[in-house]
Amino acid sequence: MELETNNKLASLYESLRSKMLPCEIAKKLFAPLLMKVGDKWETDQNKILIVGQEPLGWEAKKEGIKEGIYDYSDFLERPDSVKKLMDYYYEEFCFAKSSKNKSSPFWQAFRRIAGKGIQDLTANSNVIWTNLVKSSYDVTQDDAKLKIKPVFKMSEKLRNEILAIFKGLLAEEIKILKPTKIIFFTGPYYDKILKGEFPKAEFYPYKTWKVRELANVSIEESIRAIRTYHPGYIRRSKQRWQTIIEDEICNDFI
Repeated sequence: MELETNNKLASLYESLRSKMLPCEIAKKLFAPLLMKVGDKWETDQNKILIVGQEPLGWEAKKEGIKEGIYDYSDFLERPDSVKKLMDYYYEEFCFAKSSKNKSSPFWQAFRRIAGKGIQDLTANSNVIWTNLVKSSYDVTQDDAKLKIKPVFKMSEKLRNEILAIFKGLLAEEIKILKPTKIIFFTGPYYDKILKGEFPKAEFYPYKTWKVRELANVSIEESIRAIRTYHPGYIRRSKQRWQTIIEDEICNDFI
């Protein structure tokens, strides 16, 4: 029997399928990142949602992955697309457990916060992941190697069209999931997008840190939220990793 939280998420995601895009954009926009949780999320008192920047493809291939649901057009056309994408998140991708990117700084930070090694990692967790931007845009030419364009490098027109599709989605996911804590690994360059999703959000210093580096984020009174750099940037400095990931997040915030 499916968890009530997942039923609510599925209903939310089904509503996305009514949002149309011009065909030329839908064919280049990857199918969206859809979440699914296990019973540990339902029962644990400490629920931590980790929010990254954007998927940048997340293992996308035109055959053999997500059962043929590759781009946004597939997502709109396949009646089972919501279930397939939710199952892929939970059963196959499983927080990059078998991904070629499993050793990236982002997933190292995720596992450190979850307190899990790769072999122990399971999607049935009180620590889960999503992204601020829910999809990626493919700018590959012909049959060249996959090339993804981040949203802040797009034209303003294209960026606004894509963000409009997913506007409000993360906020609704949070209402359904009811996390106790949120860690935005989005960095200051994504603050404008974050504010677009949460118009009333305010950033203020975390302890003695500069807001740019590590900030409290006011979203809801019942949720503690912080925003800091993406782990890819944090990892460039051993000291920064120690102070932000280890000292502040793992030993204090969570």
